[in-house]
Amino acid sequence: MTLKDIPKNRMLISMSLMEEGSLEVLVGHNLDEENMDPETLDFLEDLLNGIRVKLGTSMDDLSATGRMARIIQDLRDELEETEHVTFEPAEELLRSIEGDAAENVVPLFNKGKLH
Repeated sequence: MTLKDIPKNRMLISMSLMEEGSLEVLVGHNLDEENMDPETLDFLEDLLNGIRVKLGTSMDDLSATGRMARIIQDLRDELEETEHVTFEPAEELLRSIEGDAAENVVPLFNKGKLH
């Protein structure tokens, strides 16, 4: 594929796994340079090149972010499948709140001298 084959106003990222195990990242675009604001064109080209550099230097970080996104989506899917979530307190919690309320108070200030 050449740049002329890319549809108008489209940016592409191509990643190829090489035989030695490295990842080759190529970017290209066919932006309408004649009808585009120069600042917008610079921004889009910088964005595309930034993605290429980030893929080349921070694959572990991007992979970790992708893993977290997958885990979050799996948890969302699991919650959607669950009709409702019920909280069942542990016996230890129930025993601790059934006792004298004064025993369960945590003092916020020492009654001694404040400095």
